[in-house]
Amino acid sequence: MRLHTAEVLEGKIVVGHQYGEELNTDIVQYSLYKLASQNARSLMQQASIERFAVDDCIVLTNSEGFKGWSPSEIKTTVLSSGLPIPEDLERLQQEKIESIKKDYFNSSHYRLASLTPSFSDLGQLEVVLAPVGFHEYYSLTPFFDEPLLSSIDGSAVSIRQKYGNTALTYGSTDRGSNLIPSPISIQCIIVTADNQIVLMQRSSSVAFYPGHWSASFEETMNAPGLNRHGLPSRSDDDFVTGAMRGLEEELAVTDSDVESIKVVSMNVEYLTFLCVIN
Repeated sequence: MRLHTAEVLEGKIVVGHQYGEELNTDIVQYSLYKLASQNARSLMQQASIERFAVDDCIVLTNSEGFKGWSPSEIKTTVLSSGLPIPEDLERLQQEKIESIKKDYFNSSHYRLASLTPSFSDLGQLEVVLAPVGFHEYYSLTPFFDEPLLSSIDGSAVSIRQKYGNTALTYGSTDRGSNLIPSPISIQCIIVTADNQIVLMQRSSSVAFYPGHWSASFEETMNAPGLNRHGLPSRSDDDFVTGAMRGLEEELAVTDSDVESIKVVSMNVEYLTFLCVIN
């Protein structure tokens, strides 16, 4: 693969958890917990759980020493139907979905239903995926922080306040699962044969961080369905096929060009409740 080097970096490389024009340059010592943003820390406190977090990315489970799981070490089960959501979320979804349909095309993705913890003795990572439509989750995403729901005492609360604590519970046991529908995002980092990391500049037209440089490219995991042209879309059977599809679409790199591919960790991102697979 031919490499192209940018002589001048035009745009921003974001380091730290302060978003916007200014970046946080304060050095916080002695506490990895403080590497997380206040948003991520509040979510972990709400769920009464401690997990490693940097900025707004909270690790759900990771491979041993972040060395990665190979495809043979991951067992993927795909459900044929979607997961139920709480009644009040469903009512809000139906209230908002018509306005979303006017401006956005509906595509089919996958959400994470359950996973085994990193300390499991099963010898492999086991994940269960369920289909979720774009309209199903994007009819709720823009309203996460608006007081549109009612708490037990009748006070107005947001989706994040009422159900945010479940964002870190994807267990198949009695720990429960995430009640907020959200798609799986696959974050892919490319390392070349001579140990170089490929940096890519984000388009000026994207919603998040336009013009910024990134060490990864992102793909939302596709479920069977139709694309915007009415043709069957290419679905992803597992994380690896989703990453390979994105690699081919973004950089025209095919399977034969890839020496190895591994899933490093599974994470939740506070801002959008995405599950991030590296």
